Amino acid sequence: MNLENARVLENKEVKPNFRKLKLYSPKVAAEAKAGQFLMIKPTVVNDPFLGRPMAIYDSDKTLGIIEILFMIKGRGTKLLAEVKVDDALPVIAPLGNGFKITETDKNVVCIAGGVGMAPIYSLIKELHNKDISNNIIVGARTEAMLLGLDKLADLCMAVDIYTDDGSFGSKGLATMGLENILKEQKIDRVYCCGSMIMMKNVAKITALYGIPCQVSLEERMGCGIGICMGCVCGHKKEDGSHGLARVCYEGPVFDAEEVIWHE
Repeated sequence: MNLENARVLENKEVKPNFRKLKLYSPKVAAEAKAGQFLMIKPTVVNDPFLGRPMAIYDSDKTLGIIEILFMIKGRGTKLLAEVKVDDALPVIAPLGNGFKITETDKNVVCIAGGVGMAPIYSLIKELHNKDISNNIIVGARTEAMLLGLDKLADLCMAVDIYTDDGSFGSKGLATMGLENILKEQKIDRVYCCGSMIMMKNVAKITALYGIPCQVSLEERMGCGIGICMGCVCGHKKEDGSHGLARVCYEGPVFDAEEVIWHE
């Protein structure tokens, strides 16, 4: 974990209400793993007091660059959307436990919904570098919320695309594409990040097929390092009992069977 002031290299709108920040942060770039996140503040002063958790979208160890992808929701992200090139932003990273890639897995599925593309893209890139066969499914409510397709195209990756309204790709839910793949192929593992309802449904489908699944959860966070207990989720322990786990510390990536999904 590092605390450093990351220098803004680029602040770019990628879709209406969605932005990508490119930051020079060599210490973080050197250590970041797929699925980890950072806590970032839009200014060096304590306004807002708390940082915002953001998945590490991409990183380049050689150039010392990291990228984050975010949706403008509240005051913190609105301020973050307004930062300028060369601004210095306080960053604590890399945080949390990322995706676990099993070397014996040969054929996997990565499924991303909306801004869930942020942690999933860094995983896709790592799987691509390891020559692991990867079926990619991207879903969103509408075309305006489909993210990361340009970066996947740069990797020459084939993608199954679903939108709820049919404005781009196939009309329907991304889980439809998952079921189609699981019926046709031998899949070793599924990785997912998206809305809670999407991840819950992916967990149900993979359990039905007996396929291991990892999910990257998102929760509101205060400290980002496991102290404040503000981001807990229901968790099944190894002995079968139920308890709580900190998304920032034990997660954000969990085995889907560990998570207690709300009805």
